[in-house]
Amino acid sequence: VTNIDQGITEAHLVQYFSACGAVEAVRTSPASSPPPRFAWVEFDSPAAAASALGLTGQQLGTQILKVQMSRSSINHASWKASDQPGYEERKQAQERAREEETARVAAAAATAAAAIA
Repeated sequence: VTNIDQGITEAHLVQYFSACGAVEAVRTSPASSPPPRFAWVEFDSPAAAASALGLTGQQLGTQILKVQMSRSSINHASWKASDQPGYEERKQAQERAREEETARVAAAAATAAAAIA
């Protein structure tokens, strides 16, 4: 993400980009660095990252963002989801929800197959 307002923090970026999906990590250039500031935002899925690309051209603070896909993951993130309270519980709940959805789809497919037979 480039062209970040000097007053935007990692917490602001997490909140803003969470609309696209679960944010796993954030790293920003220092507020003291010369404009334009930049950041890396890492998501838990490719779909969330692809959704974030749609935020290019949106205003955050006083600046218009430019969002691009990175070729590398974040090293030395200053904000990590895994450091936040309740992270493990949220991950476990997400996994259970995925398993329940997979079971529901399989049951619906089996019911449809039985109805055809």
